[in-house]
Amino acid sequence: MSGAVEDVPIFPLGTVLFPGGLLPLRVFETRYMDMTRECMKAQKPFGVCLIRSGREVGEAAVPEDIGCLAHIQEWDMHELGVLSLRTRGGQRFRIRDREVTGQGLVRANVDLIDPEPATTLPAVGLTMPMIDFMSVLLPLPLVPSRATVSPSSTRSDSPSSTWTDP
Repeated sequence: MSGAVEDVPIFPLGTVLFPGGLLPLRVFETRYMDMTRECMKAQKPFGVCLIRSGREVGEAAVPEDIGCLAHIQEWDMHELGVLSLRTRGGQRFRIRDREVTGQGLVRANVDLIDPEPATTLPAVGLTMPMIDFMSVLLPLPLVPSRATVSPSSTRSDSPSSTWTDP
């Protein structure tokens, strides 16, 4: 379902939200507390975009042009002034134009991006060796009983180790 959505509040973050993905957030800045209240009252999502320049806290960051709508699923305030949100990613969008409000909140008019069609991985080719490999690994215990890990060399940066059974 592509289309245009007007006046979407944007939450620029140092992380990416994907459609269907979960994103827990701790909201404490006034502009984002107000945004959250507005979205919950209207039962509308806000946009999450990766930060192109700037920082998450303080002055309004410049977001990337592609983002994902975030739907608030749960919220709680365990400590005064900090709102805990659990959001789920909805549809992706492309920012058409944006502005920064006097409060420092980025708002944008966006065009929704159609979801990618589902694809099925073939059961042959590269997937079969992995399936065979996993079928051998799965029955094995994660860690041998009473086993310890000790370095196999005296170098502290050596990634190798050996199993010993006491």
